[in-house]
Amino acid sequence: MFYKKLYENFLTLAKENDLLDKNIAIQTHVLKPTEAIGTPDRKDFPLLKGKEVLMQALFMGMQGQAY
Repeated sequence: MFYKKLYENFLTLAKENDLLDKNIAIQTHVLKPTEAIGTPDRKDFPLLKGKEVLMQALFMGMQGQAY
């Protein structure tokens, strides 16, 4: 049920933004810890310990990030 609602909402957004008939390209990559948070004094961040990664995506000139 949840995925059906998610799909319907996604389809509505795609239609509203005229994306259904376009070729879509999304570029992704994992950021290095220094790209994500720089070089903080504290060294206990999960990103620095390798327990987490931060991904970045580029879509139509816009960037988004997620853990």
